[in-house]
Amino acid sequence: MSDLEPPARDVLFRIASRDSRLASVRYRALIPACALEDDRYTTALCSEAAPSSVHPRVAIGVKPLRGSDAAWVTRMRARGVPTVVDICDNIFVAGYGGNGSTIADGFRNTVRGGLVTVPTDALKTVVRDNTDVPNERIMVVPDIVEDATLLRRQARMLGSRKESMLLSRGWNKLQPWAGRSMRALGMRGPVLLWFGNHGANHANFGLEDLALWEDALLDASLLGAQLWVVSNHQERFQAMQRLLPIRSRYFEWSPDRVDTLLPLSDVCLVPNRLDDFSRSKSPNRALKALAAGVPVVATPTPAMLGLQGAAWLGDPATGIRAYLQDSGVRASHLACARRCIDQDFSMRALRNAMSGVMREALAHG
Repeated sequence: MSDLEPPARDVLFRIASRDSRLASVRYRALIPACALEDDRYTTALCSEAAPSSVHPRVAIGVKPLRGSDAAWVTRMRARGVPTVVDICDNIFVAGYGGNGSTIADGFRNTVRGGLVTVPTDALKTVVRDNTDVPNERIMVVPDIVEDATLLRRQARMLGSRKESMLLSRGWNKLQPWAGRSMRALGMRGPVLLWFGNHGANHANFGLEDLALWEDALLDASLLGAQLWVVSNHQERFQAMQRLLPIRSRYFEWSPDRVDTLLPLSDVCLVPNRLDDFSRSKSPNRALKALAAGVPVVATPTPAMLGLQGAAWLGDPATGIRAYLQDSGVRASHLACARRCIDQDFSMRALRNAMSGVMREALAHG
């Protein structure tokens, strides 16, 4: 789909880049667009200025932090198009994006008079406390489970052969593993999996979070476990690998590589520092693992507390041991996870949330 002349649609999403490697593009634009299309809306995407002739019923700016993205939201609003601004990070922490308070100040101007969507209640509180947007104009739209079907739909939505190949590259490379035994691959013992962005300068998160659970990793290594890390900075991983008290292996991240590695894993790890930036994050990584039948040991962030009984939120060493040694605990938590996902993090839940956003946007602009 051309950026220059996107067709008229009910909903026009503005994304910073047509890059499916960006979680904000997938979770906050492409998957919600899928939900809207399931609800009989028509959608389009643009990452450049839309022509003046384009007049959607609702315009959604996803993470409009650059000046050009913010200006697009303002222009749409000036045309009388109801606008929604979606944000998935706490951009109000000092130094976000390496720009002091510039991004936060620009965001405050962008959202003035509009509707804001966020993935968690914790981030809703952050936006409410740092802008003049009233509480009722900040709506929670959850990140839901991303599976292979949604990856294919996103590729079609992007309409680019290059993007379609990117989305499938990880699967194609690792597909020969399917059906082979762990022993045949030289992978002996339980596998702990961590996946995610390596980190950023404005907050201490990402790969460094593994150091929070050094004692738990050491305990797991005594059980013969190994750690797999799927991320986007191999050099950074190699620098810390020597400090990890467990055998570890690195895989370069791609949108569906985790889908390939999860079936080979025994426990997924989701540590979190609970600082101002990290505590408001969505539980999308935990949900992805749980949906694949892999139990999760996680730090009890506000959003993760919604998975109480579905994930282990206590002492990580105890949780890892429980999942590796007690099939009853494992089965009980995964059964609870299936119920939680169906109720709060399914496509049905996302459709309901996006339908509410559309009603609010059309009713109040």
